[in-house]
Amino acid sequence: MTVEAARTQFEPAPPRVSFPDLEQEILEFWREQRIFERSIEERPADRLFSFYEGPPTANGTPGVHHVLARVFKDLIPRYKTMRGYRAPRKGGWDTHGLPVELEVERELGLRNKREIEEYGVAAFNEQCRQSVFRYVADWERMTDRVGCWIDMDEAYVTYANEYIESCWWIFRRLWDRDLIFRDYRVTPHCPRCGTSLSSHEIALGYREDTPDPSVTVLFELQAGDSEGSPNAEADPDNSLLWRFPQRRLEGEAIRDNVLAVSGNLNLAPGGKPFFPPVPESVWRSFGMGKWVLTEQGPDVWRRSIYSYWKRGLRYPMFEVFDQPDPNVTCERRNTTTVPTQALTLLNNEFVLLQADYFAKRVDRRAGHDSRLAVTEAYRIALSREPTPKELEANLSFLERQKAYHQGRGDESPGLAALTDLCDVIFNLNEFVYMN
Repeated sequence: MTVEAARTQFEPAPPRVSFPDLEQEILEFWREQRIFERSIEERPADRLFSFYEGPPTANGTPGVHHVLARVFKDLIPRYKTMRGYRAPRKGGWDTHGLPVELEVERELGLRNKREIEEYGVAAFNEQCRQSVFRYVADWERMTDRVGCWIDMDEAYVTYANEYIESCWWIFRRLWDRDLIFRDYRVTPHCPRCGTSLSSHEIALGYREDTPDPSVTVLFELQAGDSEGSPNAEADPDNSLLWRFPQRRLEGEAIRDNVLAVSGNLNLAPGGKPFFPPVPESVWRSFGMGKWVLTEQGPDVWRRSIYSYWKRGLRYPMFEVFDQPDPNVTCERRNTTTVPTQALTLLNNEFVLLQADYFAKRVDRRAGHDSRLAVTEAYRIALSREPTPKELEANLSFLERQKAYHQGRGDESPGLAALTDLCDVIFNLNEFVYMN
């Protein structure tokens, strides 16, 4: 194409351009041609990518930080749309939370819960419902102006019974699948409002170092921890707190105990941290970083306090025993009891290797005497001798495992059976729990 032909084909670009006017023209074009709606309707219905917005509260005007959030929420559905997905975007309004109630309290001149009750809870709730939609027009205008595509005509509202019931429905499904557990956590509390505070509410302003008077109750402590003890008969309800709940050890302490029992714990103090061995597939899936693939041996059999931690990659054995997320503050470490913990102690390469060392240590002391081997294993791992019932059960187990390994043609079936027993001891509650 010649320069002359180009001049006749393309309109000359004006030397001065008003970008706000150009943006308004594009927005108007999108509206007239229903570009957002068509980007959904013209994609196949069987290739769906759903997006539900984490909704804002519309009882305040939007700020610059809300623009940034809107842009982030717009990027992913647009990308999925360009990849051929039907990506409907449903907007919403967050109508719950303490900020809404505090705003209405200020407007009505109310100072505490008693005055709210005198005003009328139903009337107060109605004022809150009206408040949350006060700045909807501003939010819609901002959303449209930054070019964010989201359906705000059919937005969901968190105070609607349909929304609340759907949350309870989800919670019930989690409960039915045994994914809910009861525990304790420390939360900031507002005595005036009589409620715990969320992280968002704390960000609005929270006074630190507030005096918090407490009451301490003194009980007489009686010795004894057995369900069948005289204390249990005298105080079955444990009102004198003689019986304490068991506490499971942390993964780091369990690892160190396994190493100590096997005779391999390296007690050398100080020095550089060691890199716990992790499966290469796990290591590569999280990126190489500074992590070093290591082999089992004395250099990595040091106490767990010297282990290297990487925020994005945690040692699987520590993680399965509730290692805290290093990216967030942990007020109290969780203590769960899940099947994967037993599976780890039964199948983990590190634990199996230490069970083998433990068995060899016991065998050297017992001189191939099964009865003495069981006794020595209990002495080393549990600091006590087995009861007669435990002794017979363990001897029977050894005989079965020995026959199993003989059937497999193992070179040392007796030692292999003892290794199995040592691995079982690592799984005993008495080994992984403190009373």
